[in-house]
Amino acid sequence: MKKRIIWGMVFVLSVTSCFMSGCGKKGGTDSAGTKSTLSEEDKDCVYKYSEIDDERLTGVYFDSFAIQGDDLYTSFYGDDGNQAFVKFQNGEGSFSKITLENEDVEYSTNKFDVDEDGNIYAIVEKYEPDGSEAYDGAETEMVIDTEENESEEDEVSEDNETAEEASEGDEATESEEVAEDEETSEEYDDEYLPGEKKIAKFTPDGNCEWMFDVADEDEESYISSVSYVKDSCILCCTEKGISMYSIENGSREEIRSNSGEDDYIDRRIYRIRDGKTYLFEPDSDWKYSFYEFDPKAKKFGEGQPIPDDLYVGSNLYPGKTYDFYYAQGDCIYGLNLADFESKKVCDYTLSDLDLSYTNYVGELTNGDFIIVSDSSNASNILGTLTKVDPSEVVEKETLVIGTIFIDDAVRKAVVKFNQNSDKYRIKIKNYGEQDADSFEDMTSKMNLDITSGNAPDIVVLDSYIPYESYIAKGVFEPLDSYLENDEELSKTEFLENVMDAGKRNGKQMMIIPSFSIVTAVSSKDMVGDTVVTWDNAEELCKQNNIEDKYMMGMLFKDSTYELYTTIGGSFIDWENGTCSFDSDEFKKFLEFNKKLPERTDDYDYQEEEVMFREKKGLLRVTWISEFTDYQTLEKGYFGTDVNFNGFPTADGTKSYISPNLQLAMSKDCKHKDAAWEFLKIFLQKDYQENLQWAFPVREDSLKALEEKAQEDPYYIDEEGKKQPDNSVWCIGEDIEIEIKAMSPEKTAQLVDFIKSISDTMHYDEKVNEIIQEETGAYFEDQKTVDEVTNIIQSRISLYLSESR
Repeated sequence: MKKRIIWGMVFVLSVTSCFMSGCGKKGGTDSAGTKSTLSEEDKDCVYKYSEIDDERLTGVYFDSFAIQGDDLYTSFYGDDGNQAFVKFQNGEGSFSKITLENEDVEYSTNKFDVDEDGNIYAIVEKYEPDGSEAYDGAETEMVIDTEENESEEDEVSEDNETAEEASEGDEATESEEVAEDEETSEEYDDEYLPGEKKIAKFTPDGNCEWMFDVADEDEESYISSVSYVKDSCILCCTEKGISMYSIENGSREEIRSNSGEDDYIDRRIYRIRDGKTYLFEPDSDWKYSFYEFDPKAKKFGEGQPIPDDLYVGSNLYPGKTYDFYYAQGDCIYGLNLADFESKKVCDYTLSDLDLSYTNYVGELTNGDFIIVSDSSNASNILGTLTKVDPSEVVEKETLVIGTIFIDDAVRKAVVKFNQNSDKYRIKIKNYGEQDADSFEDMTSKMNLDITSGNAPDIVVLDSYIPYESYIAKGVFEPLDSYLENDEELSKTEFLENVMDAGKRNGKQMMIIPSFSIVTAVSSKDMVGDTVVTWDNAEELCKQNNIEDKYMMGMLFKDSTYELYTTIGGSFIDWENGTCSFDSDEFKKFLEFNKKLPERTDDYDYQEEEVMFREKKGLLRVTWISEFTDYQTLEKGYFGTDVNFNGFPTADGTKSYISPNLQLAMSKDCKHKDAAWEFLKIFLQKDYQENLQWAFPVREDSLKALEEKAQEDPYYIDEEGKKQPDNSVWCIGEDIEIEIKAMSPEKTAQLVDFIKSISDTMHYDEKVNEIIQEETGAYFEDQKTVDEVTNIIQSRISLYLSESR
């Protein structure tokens, strides 16, 4: 079996970052109205993918790239820990491997550019093991291993591989998997000396023609990119500015400097198809502009700002047909600087490709692309995309799935469905990709489609979609009969409380295939078995010497959104369209919120991590999505047994089911059986048993997780065997919690708790917006709690009435 290094994933939970990565683009969008076949524009975006599968690329992590003519150059880490260059020739898949070798020194050459003659200009950074001889650039040797006579390189330990990668800080992240016996960061600093940087030119056959020292100002700074300027210089882009190095003698001139001290600016330098060089950087408001470099004047011109509705991120890839390509969601787009028009070039979903998170796009002269991307099975895969003639695209009946954001699980399910269906194809309509200045604009576009008879056949429901209004208006198809008549699923047991969360007036209006639990946890050492409510919370705080404002930990006035989403949602009866925000209970809730402190600049995250261990808080707001979360609570955050208390109410508490995914079918869908075949993917074992950071809705899948939690952590190796997997959770600065097998009693307690929850965490942006707008007057003593709650009651009542 082919070995790969699978890197850890960084999960960004910020709603803002989701918005920035998934929305706003000119071109590349379609109407949901035409569903019978793909449009000509869609057919033009279909490509065939082939992985570049060569044993010499096994286990590599591709890093930086440069393309010259039809030759693609990339630097990468191999599974032996060494870094090398690879030249892919003429788009034919043949390549030569160029390796920097010196038995006493490890090198990084991940920032480089290539000129029209194939010469490589690179920042060479050495990492010298402690005690080795001093570095001498003259002894550096470049060796080419061709396809015919490639020599095997000695393997290095996994320790050194991980340490070298960590030192780069470019593509590698803190979330990458590390070896079991990896040195601590302190030991790492002792073992490896700081890197010494030089700028070098290597000829096409691998010889080092010259090597100059990088100036101290740049050596101490992170270098994000370099660019060759013909017959002139090398531009070096750092966190502190732009430097120009002469290719004649290595002399340095400062071209641009940062406005603030050591402020990091996300800037890159690019040389595009017309030979011109551009700086791409944001201003203090993170609005990006292009600046053309004038080599004669040795400066950059006036900025050319990109349109506000164009979100290209910070990773652009110079092309041949377009000035740049960029990857966003499951598509590749082309962009020209002359008009900033963006056009969809390749659609992975329409091409039935299981690809995502594209890290590089390189265009060849024949129109093919070389890309580096992830799939559901591996990351950082090198492959080619070849355009399919639009006349050869298979005609299928097309269903549309509407969403505000592209959910990766949904994308993968769409690809799976399309690959397996000869008759139907599902097309993703991402309303977040349209020209929208706000979430309200996105919702309005979906609303317009629904009210004008162009509703998506399937809808992914989230907080920015007023789905309760849609349900009340009969937009969605009840799913009860599909569940009852499905040969497989009719015999499957599901968690009744979670399925009920998707029902309205007794009908299954949506499915919730995965979920988390949101609750508040207390320490048995502090409250015993007492349930914390609004009525006794103040007294329990006094008994435990806790300030009222820290009753629920370090919640601040600007972070009460999650309380409005949980406790606030409890005051609405969605089925009947009524609310009770003028109740005494809601008033007590606001009185607690008023006591919350303002966030300050000296906020200490580490202090928050340990405050419940130190008995400085009473209730910890907690998300539970795995059995291990129970251990981190008891062993880590509290250091003792805990109660799943729930959020306080007037006479009790409530915990909430938080849907990770919600899906519904349009009543106007013309191919309902096909839509159901797609929806059922999320209820089948293959999906349910491969969830991460979420609980499944199937009883048998939850049982499997419960049994696994009763074993010490393990992973399955390439031979299908269980291997021990040490798992450690860190709390604060120096507390490490080892995850071990849980007792049957503990796992049963958690399962019972999960099944006992009947309330659902309901996201409704409009409700939260109304609460936030009106409570400020009460918090500032401008209005009484009665006045504010009456206004909130009136506004939300009107909103619920208008929504039905």
